[in-house]
Amino acid sequence: MTIKQGTFIATLVYFTGVAWLLLNVVWQTNIVICPLRSATGLPCPACGTTRAMRHLLQGEMWNAFITNPNVSIVAPASIAFTLALIGGWWSKKPLTQRLYAAAQTTLNRKHVFAAFILWELGVWVYLLLVHFT
Repeated sequence: MTIKQGTFIATLVYFTGVAWLLLNVVWQTNIVICPLRSATGLPCPACGTTRAMRHLLQGEMWNAFITNPNVSIVAPASIAFTLALIGGWWSKKPLTQRLYAAAQTTLNRKHVFAAFILWELGVWVYLLLVHFT
């Protein structure tokens, strides 16, 4: 996949996520779109991210973090992507492509990718513990 294709997909996911978040902030839907949760009833590592972002937008940082610790990654990434989109549009430079390329380069490092996988496994264990206790 080229950087341009990856950026396009990331942008689509970003806008879908923003639209979903805005719908949930305004109407607070309880629709489950997670295939793992729908099929098994078990939370995935991303389960609760919408609620966590809603908490964050309401200034409830601790509630956001305990709802899903991934908010500590998703929120800064969302801010960076938003700024890259606005800055790229304003300056007419491919800032989102540069951001995507930098993120891809960083995650291609084995130790960074391993740390990310360990983080996600830890989040999943945490969510399973919260789910079953």
